[in-house]
Amino acid sequence: ILSRMDAEGADYADVLADAQAKGYAEADPSADVDGFDAASKTAILASIGFGTRVTTDDVYQQGIRTIGAEDIAQARELGYTIKLLGIARNTDAGVDVRVHPTLIPADHMLAKVNGAMNAVYVVGDAVGETMFYGAGAGSFPTASAVVGDILSLSEQISRGVAPLPEIEPYGHNLAFKPMDELQTKYYVRLKVADRVGALSETVDIFAKHNISISLINQVEDGKSGVSDACSVIFLTHRALEKDVQAAAAELASVDCVAEVANVLRIEDVEAWTEGVMAN
Repeated sequence: ILSRMDAEGADYADVLADAQAKGYAEADPSADVDGFDAASKTAILASIGFGTRVTTDDVYQQGIRTIGAEDIAQARELGYTIKLLGIARNTDAGVDVRVHPTLIPADHMLAKVNGAMNAVYVVGDAVGETMFYGAGAGSFPTASAVVGDILSLSEQISRGVAPLPEIEPYGHNLAFKPMDELQTKYYVRLKVADRVGALSETVDIFAKHNISISLINQVEDGKSGVSDACSVIFLTHRALEKDVQAAAAELASVDCVAEVANVLRIEDVEAWTEGVMAN
């Protein structure tokens, strides 16, 4: 869906309807577009990767329903692509596990995963960056995955092996990093009143919540969708999730802001490989 929106400048609703017609999205699209499916996959992969029990209750989850054609276009102009990512990182502060639409640099390998293709990108401290890439939707890829799981479970049952053997004997019971403590960069799109002082007032609210702005981009008149308002894009330096959400709530309550149209995270992909293969 996001790939089609990017390539064609199409609206979310039209692309979703076409994806449903082609079998890439279910008749009830919630599992796909609200991130439920991605959260389940991320929980399984994090459990195996980190040797600890991760459930979907542990995964922060946000879908793609809020993504508009304007967000796609602005991200492209700024050198990013928007992808729905399931992210799991084992950090000193705990397991960081989340699913949400994310801005990633357009030249990153994950930005090249388009259409019905999926990818699993793994960073190891010795092996570095690896990626497994293949079809993630459609009748045959889905059937192949289901049959493969049934055969694996049958073999485990016949041998008396517990499910997820990578976890059960060890049970590391790692702590989870609260979402409020996430620190990353952000993309914020506001519809700001077209009057003197409005932009300054919004910047003051960001500063009040300890958020430093790295870029402000005002979209040309006529594209905001709200009369007497213009779309303004803010990119932030690294900030705490809780501070950004608090700022968004205050911005939504002031007269100079007609709408907080979107708040998206910009993933710091360079941090994924910090310290990897350093020796």
